[in-house]
Amino acid sequence: MICSRCGRQVDNGTAFCPMCGAQVGYTPYQKPGMGLAICALIFSFIFPLVGLILGIVGLKKYQTEGKGMCIASVIISGVLLFISIVSTAIFVPALNGYIRRAREAGNKRQETGAVVIVEDAPSYSEYIEFFGDQTTDI
Repeated sequence: MICSRCGRQVDNGTAFCPMCGAQVGYTPYQKPGMGLAICALIFSFIFPLVGLILGIVGLKKYQTEGKGMCIASVIISGVLLFISIVSTAIFVPALNGYIRRAREAGNKRQETGAVVIVEDAPSYSEYIEFFGDQTTDI
């Protein structure tokens, strides 16, 4: 076979001329990839909102192949987003309650000037009695 652009001899079955890059032979049809559907499924676990958007776009793009993955990513993303919203609605008020109580306790200590005393802590003399004087001059 001869290249129509540069006129060089090209082996049969070659799709492009190795010298100039022109198309010389038959290029087989390649099916469109399912990259969007795969990304939608992966992102539905990592970032559910992104997975949901990619899944909806994939549902519009794919007619047969890849449509199942897009449906799965939309369902998984929806469930995970629902769980995230519910858990946030439950845990944020509880966390705010803990923070409020800690601030109130801190304010009471500041108002009264109270010092927390651990009653079971040994005195210095009891400590020396138990462990011995371990101070050394360097």
